Amino acid sequence: MWKLKGKTQQRIETCIEAPSKPFIKVQALSLHGGGAGLTPDELVKLDQYLEKPFVALATEEFGYPLLKQIMEKLNRLLVEDKLKLKPDKARKAEQTLNDILNRNMLTEIHTKCVEAAMRERQLTRSSEMEEVKSNLSAMKEKSEQLKIRKENVESHEAVKEHAYKDTLERIANTKKAIEKNVYNSLSQKIKIL
Repeated sequence: MWKLKGKTQQRIETCIEAPSKPFIKVQALSLHGGGAGLTPDELVKLDQYLEKPFVALATEEFGYPLLKQIMEKLNRLLVEDKLKLKPDKARKAEQTLNDILNRNMLTEIHTKCVEAAMRERQLTRSSEMEEVKSNLSAMKEKSEQLKIRKENVESHEAVKEHAYKDTLERIANTKKAIEKNVYNSLSQKIKIL
């Protein structure tokens, strides 16, 4: 299912790639009162196509009417040269617009999007998914507990290591003091092992 969604998403992004620059310009015209003529619903859908094309197409009605309305307005703006695009970008955008509006290029992809989105919803609501989420949550909690235990063990280990080194140092100092005291009182050198 995820593979189908990924492939479908790539195909949508490829189809939307050519008009993406014009989409951005239309969006800017609409937001800054430049006469793009988009309705609020169309503007919301345009934002969605730019941000999450799979979700945008999957939530469209059959025949993707909002996208077609946006494309028709985009086509009008291209014809009127209000978007100020480079000729190559304008040509590619016009070709894609023609394919989408006149050849129904996205019909098959739209159907697959709707199916993939429906399967995804079914999967996310399934009992198996709930079990997986529950297990994942339990594993995360267990992982956090283990991290805390690890930190406690490492801290305890550091305290023990410090105490061990401190004890060794005190033993060495005591040995030296005894050796020095024996030498001072007996004038005899000894070495404590």
